[in-house]
Amino acid sequence: MRASRTVGELFWQPAQAYGIERDDTRDVWHAGHVEAVLSNGHSVIAGSQTGGVWLLTPTLQPTFIAGHDGTCLSDSWDQPDVTNLAFGPDGPGQVFAGFSGGQALFLMEFDIVSGAMIFKRNTTLALPVAGYVYAIVTMVNPRCVIIAGDQGVWWSAIPTNANDVAGYFWKPGRQLPPAWFSGLAVGSGASVTAAVFPQAPNPQTPPTDSGFYRGVFQQGELVFAKATLVGTDPLLMRRTSLASCEDQRDRMYAVAAAADNTLLAVLSSSDGGNTWATRSAPNKAAAGFQGFYNNCITVSPQQPNLVVIGWLSGGVFWSNDGAASWSHPHTQESNPSLHNDLHSVQLVRNASGVEILYVSGDGGIAITRDLGQTYDSQFNRPLRNLQFYGNAITASSRYPGLLAGGTQDNGNLYRRPDTLGAGVPRQADSAWRRQVGGDGGICRFIDPLGVLLNNDNTNINLGMAVWDEVKQRFPENAAGTVVPARIGSHIVDLLAGGVTPTSLETIVSPSFVRNGQVMYAALASTPTTAGATAGAIWGFFADRPAADAKPGAVNASLIRLGALGETVTAIASTGGQKMLLGTPSGRIVSFDSATGQATDYELPLDRAGQVTRLQSVGAGAYALVGDQILRFDGTAWVSTTGGGWNAFIADVESGRIFASTDADVFVSNDRGGSWLDASEGLPARPHCNDLRIADDGQGGRDLYLGTYGRSVWRATIAVNVDDSLGEVPAIAVEILLGIIEDGGGVFRVGKTLHRLPPPGPILRDLLIISALITSVANRVLRFVLRPFR
Repeated sequence: MRASRTVGELFWQPAQAYGIERDDTRDVWHAGHVEAVLSNGHSVIAGSQTGGVWLLTPTLQPTFIAGHDGTCLSDSWDQPDVTNLAFGPDGPGQVFAGFSGGQALFLMEFDIVSGAMIFKRNTTLALPVAGYVYAIVTMVNPRCVIIAGDQGVWWSAIPTNANDVAGYFWKPGRQLPPAWFSGLAVGSGASVTAAVFPQAPNPQTPPTDSGFYRGVFQQGELVFAKATLVGTDPLLMRRTSLASCEDQRDRMYAVAAAADNTLLAVLSSSDGGNTWATRSAPNKAAAGFQGFYNNCITVSPQQPNLVVIGWLSGGVFWSNDGAASWSHPHTQESNPSLHNDLHSVQLVRNASGVEILYVSGDGGIAITRDLGQTYDSQFNRPLRNLQFYGNAITASSRYPGLLAGGTQDNGNLYRRPDTLGAGVPRQADSAWRRQVGGDGGICRFIDPLGVLLNNDNTNINLGMAVWDEVKQRFPENAAGTVVPARIGSHIVDLLAGGVTPTSLETIVSPSFVRNGQVMYAALASTPTTAGATAGAIWGFFADRPAADAKPGAVNASLIRLGALGETVTAIASTGGQKMLLGTPSGRIVSFDSATGQATDYELPLDRAGQVTRLQSVGAGAYALVGDQILRFDGTAWVSTTGGGWNAFIADVESGRIFASTDADVFVSNDRGGSWLDASEGLPARPHCNDLRIADDGQGGRDLYLGTYGRSVWRATIAVNVDDSLGEVPAIAVEILLGIIEDGGGVFRVGKTLHRLPPPGPILRDLLIISALITSVANRVLRFVLRPFR
């Protein structure tokens, strides 16, 4: 089942306009994982790991509000997981994009106007195999494109009209071993060199093949032969990246990872890839590990002695003497524009001065115009490609628009509340701020207390980052307002030794009291000491806030309520006295907070899998078990229709259920009996993974969608009422008019109902006219306000 993205139940817009704002002057920005970057020296093409391809255009002088422009070029692509980019043989007007797990390349074409790249069209180029594309190169003579990946090396001639799909005929490289290939570089004499990426069963076991293969074109085939390597045992090489000098193709460089994923060796060739010699390498301790993941190299297109390597460290390594020596001017600790985990480096030709280096990684893009002495990160400002973890985002009803969530390698982030005036789109001028770095974790606002609970992996144990304890963070009041300006840095550890949560949720209507405190949240944890019981259940208890209490003025404690004996992956509770617990084995358990007693529910036999989400709704409940949603009707769990779900949320006020797959969002108005398209406005595959609801501060509710690659989206939940009298059945119209004419009825003020007396003839006519006018007005307003929803 796929959503059509036609007019549906919701209309989605990005919940934020920007990436991660790292300083108050808006000079430093971070974004999500960028796997590849190209530039013509002006515009930038960014290939995001799970967020598609972006065209980024600079502003000559960014202001505090206005900055670089960013447009996603791949919203219509069902495959947005970019691994590599390459310019075509005709220059920056052509860009080829490769993917992970797909069976196609995409060709994007541009017009170049005053240096700016203006997007024209994209074309899908089918491949004969599906797999991971590690490298792409193109050649002018012969005019061709070559790819390397986990399915070997393949190539095709490029037709005169590059978007002529029928002109591509893919062939495998000849005389190559059946292996993965992670590097490609164009050599002299119409040749190309490929680097083997050995996949040994055990990282310490030597692979069956490794090293370099040089290919030349012979009678319409690309034929390879093993290259000679001196000074490094090729059987020790794992993932290897390659680059060559555009003006002197006989000059090539390579960087290879070791079996332990540290930097093994730097190698060079001066004869176009026929023979290779080992050169000096950067400091391995400074480079770090993860060479299977962070591994890239570039050579100046015009200066063959200028080489740059990117690894785990947030700063690149420079050599201006052909890899004889290396410098490391900055890391992320000394320059805030940098970020660890680097995936692509590109030196761009500059005939009139120093070449610009473009660096991409888990924190987006940084550039330097002075050989690494200073860096600029403005290209991250419009890049909305953050990877939020599933079940990790939270939205505040106390401060509408205030969001928080855990992300891949960008830590726990928050978005400041909506503070703009009426008529201004609420995502305008909105950016993310960072609470803490590393990999983020679960975040939950406890609105009655003005507290944010979360966890992350910033605790350092023996030099390694590990999951840290649950912490409180307090929104602070901005001077003279009730809206927090930022999440404060004040942190309170809840328990000595820390608690590592496997699940954390707020209580819907807190009422369970222990030691004079109310339980506002519940969490489950893994054992913290040897022999401890798995699935420990904790209650977050706090004093009831005084009427004049400031947010964050909380006396809180964490109390152990019992243990399930199995990891708990989902929690839900209405008042706190009773809880629902879910496990990886597919159990749903009723847990008594006062006694610690656990009772298993009987589930439908056709439903199995890990329980990843639970929600209490009055006397009922919903559960996500595997990829299926179950409904509890007060006596038994029953199956709903549909499948492939990875998240859901029930809107208590309207009775609707919203559910997401990786690609789409749907809504059910009949408790899961049927589903309607609710994906209008979303990209074709945003990698949905979380749904949350919060008050919008205007009497309505917002639905938030967390994604792994396209940040967070927001849609307004409309009242499920058909305001067209013409579409109401005739018998219903007669009853309605009868009530207006004869019965009067009731109206509500707050929570109190008041009887409405029967109207007289004049009032009756006015009510009918008013109803018709309201119907027309509602239709007009829905049309006019649709872009702002």
